[in-house]
Amino acid sequence: MNNALTETMSETLPTSDAAPRAQDPGALTLDVRLLLARGESPCGAIEDAAAQVDVGQSLVLLVPFEPVPLYAKLGQQGFEAQPELLDDGTWRVTFERVTAPTTDAPANLSGCGCNHG
Repeated sequence: MNNALTETMSETLPTSDAAPRAQDPGALTLDVRLLLARGESPCGAIEDAAAQVDVGQSLVLLVPFEPVPLYAKLGQQGFEAQPELLDDGTWRVTFERVTAPTTDAPANLSGCGCNHG
């Protein structure tokens, strides 16, 4: 995990709420619910986290809604999505990077579908 990403996330949110953390080897978990609750865009945090994920690794995203637009956007960067609706209404979406991003893949997630940016 990239320390710069962890430092950036912990500056914007309490570590327990937003810092990406390894769930298992090769997985990075990002909980953006607090960002969204404060009316802030999580797109930059998601973009930064996705950039740290290598082929064969996963980004696990916790959000209060199904992030359907991210499926295509991250799909263009080599990710496959596996969404799961948890009992508390949280969406846990595992984005597994199955291929390396191509040079023509958009790196900017602006307009990621969160309606905050």
